[in-house]
Amino acid sequence: AVGGDFYKLIVDGDHILVACGNCGISGAAGLVRGLQNVAMLEDIASRNSIAGMPAGEVLDALRSKYARMAERDGGRHDVDEDVPVNFTVCIVNQKERTLSYAGAYGSLCLIRKSYPGTSRREVDVHEFRGDRMNFAVSFGRRKNYTTENIVLEKDDKIYLKTDGYVNQRGGASNARYGDQYLRQLLMKHASEPMLEQKRVFEQEFENWRGANRGNDILVIGLALKVAGK
Repeated sequence: AVGGDFYKLIVDGDHILVACGNCGISGAAGLVRGLQNVAMLEDIASRNSIAGMPAGEVLDALRSKYARMAERDGGRHDVDEDVPVNFTVCIVNQKERTLSYAGAYGSLCLIRKSYPGTSRREVDVHEFRGDRMNFAVSFGRRKNYTTENIVLEKDDKIYLKTDGYVNQRGGASNARYGDQYLRQLLMKHASEPMLEQKRVFEQEFENWRGANRGNDILVIGLALKVAGK
């Protein structure tokens, strides 16, 4: 957990689960909430095989845990600091070369070469936004979270994030950094090694925020080495 942001990686044979979220609070309280979310993910993974569990079912299971917590706490169903503001889950099947994704106000970006199998450097960005359905406000509806199944290509790069980076205020107009600038940054540096991208993103964030207070931020990059077809 990083302040109010948290993440978890779980490996189960050929399957890798990666998840991240934002509790909506920062500091020590956010750290505790984040660790609770990590523990709930670990519990779900220990009770189920992620190899046969779509990403949407992971979110359904997490929501059920929060619903039970709310019932024990007087039946509260409102959005409060106990419930993540956003949550993203993806499960990579390395053998089948597929990715299962689901989001509760959590997005995933896929960066892919426009011309696979060639030396051309153009890239496309595909953004998956998931369901606009927070855990708390969806207790009563019980609509299942949607799973997106993605067939992976050689050299695909996947990015999961919370909202801290794009919501950071700075620049000449003290505006939000915004999703559009982040997408442009991802595309510009997509061909670079992940460690170099990390350095660039950190420097860009610091330059943008200037003297402003920094948000809790979390960006996870996955470089998928999938054999070509």
